[in-house]
Amino acid sequence: MERTRMTSRPLLRQLLEPGDEAVDPKLAHAFVLQWTALSMHCQEHGERYAIEASHRCREVGERALSQTMLDLAGEAIDRYRRFADDSRISTQRWNERHEPHVDHTMLLMRRPPDSVLRLFSHLERLLAGPRPWTYLAALVEIEACAAALTRIAPELQDELRSTERGRPGQAMADMTALLDHKPERLAPLLEAANATLERIGDILDDCVIAAANLAARRDRGTQDQRREL
Repeated sequence: MERTRMTSRPLLRQLLEPGDEAVDPKLAHAFVLQWTALSMHCQEHGERYAIEASHRCREVGERALSQTMLDLAGEAIDRYRRFADDSRISTQRWNERHEPHVDHTMLLMRRPPDSVLRLFSHLERLLAGPRPWTYLAALVEIEACAAALTRIAPELQDELRSTERGRPGQAMADMTALLDHKPERLAPLLEAANATLERIGDILDDCVIAAANLAARRDRGTQDQRREL
């Protein structure tokens, strides 16, 4: 799919294609912290959406794809747990290395931005439409972006679990098998994938903004101490 379009977004380019200048490690860490927290919101309904996709595929006569979606639903819980682990770890490491202190519970309790809600609305439209199997393309993009973006902060790579996959590339393998059997479905799958990427791009823009704000802040207590000195 057209994931390279992400670098056309000015906010994301500074992290994905920094040019000659290295990415500020604090900004990169702040981005991963924000991204893993928002990814928990994005994955929160993963099992329910996959089960709904299974039901809808059965309703439109796609029994094999119905089973495929059911199998993918079984992996959604573990995928959510991986992001939960990553969110906790990235916050812990942030508090060990950077300021200001981030309360992990408060971070997760924040209302998700409108970009996340727009992604949910998009996925629900796919499921309610006449081609519910296009949800498979959306899932491929969500998983691929999730795994790739956690690698932005090299110092966290060895500790993050969302770069792992339950079954290596299973959603992509399932979509490839679908296209091998029914190549005429390429156009609607591409349409769903690219629309999903647009929504993910909006979420990532929000992550960059939040990360930049966090990276620029200093702990108020530390500032007060410095004033006294």
